Amino acid sequence: AIEENLRACLDEVARWVSERMQAGDQVFLCGGGSKLPGIKKVFSKGTKVIKNPQTATIEGLKTVADKLFASV
Repeated sequence: AIEENLRACLDEVARWVSERMQAGDQVFLCGGGSKLPGIKKVFSKGTKVIKNPQTATIEGLKTVADKLFASV
């Protein structure tokens, strides 16, 4: 049951990624799940896993917070 649910979620995301790439957008995979074995095979060859995907969100939020606090 877990495998079926995971596959359904991945298929939905893969369709969205494919649509975005066909529209000319760049797609970057981030988050801890992007390093799971076999994930790159699910998505198009044009996707890229960003450096340190597990901490990308927090690093981005820190950058925004630093800029906000610098302007106060």
